[in-house]
Amino acid sequence: MFRCISKEEKYSGRHRLLPRFCTDCSQRLIGWLELRDLMDVYLRSVFSRPAVKKLLSPEYKALLYRIQHTLQLCVSSPTPSKWYKAIKKMEKKIKKKRRDERALKAVREFNLVLNWINELLHQNM
Repeated sequence: MFRCISKEEKYSGRHRLLPRFCTDCSQRLIGWLELRDLMDVYLRSVFSRPAVKKLLSPEYKALLYRIQHTLQLCVSSPTPSKWYKAIKKMEKKIKKKRRDERALKAVREFNLVLNWINELLHQNM
């Protein structure tokens, strides 16, 4: 899917939308709670955009909902994440002007979210 985004559709902004998290440092440590919140933002603000929907296959959408459902089952904390403000700030950036372009940029950055999930899975095994 990431290869389907043509060069004209690519948002040329230099700044990354995702907060700078890591899975093994103490300063910007990301956990399951933050990943759940990020998946909620992606499903609500990125993958629901018409420009992104036309790129997604039905199977991809089903996989995204499975990831979200699994994260919701794994994390049942009623308290917000300590990085809640950074995640909400990212969502506001996506919802600002040029929404489709920012959503496409967020799609390209989604690989980072999947890598963080993979790293946390391997740490917990």
